[in-house]
Amino acid sequence: MFLGKFFESKVPPMKLTEDDFRVVAEINKEIAEYVNLMEHCKFREGLRQILAISKIGNVYFQTQQPWTLNKNETE
Repeated sequence: MFLGKFFESKVPPMKLTEDDFRVVAEINKEIAEYVNLMEHCKFREGLRQILAISKIGNVYFQTQQPWTLNKNETE
């Protein structure tokens, strides 16, 4: 929905920053823990892990404010 609204349903070219790589590493760590929990049938803890991953993504999205990129390009 976001891409459709702001970028004509296309992922724009990106230049990854150090912060981007940090977030990806943090998410990868959380995913590894999620997989470990699920392999040990710890479903409640696994769900908490999914929510932690979602929180990381939400904070990153709000911090980066990608919707402002489209405004800057059209101005």
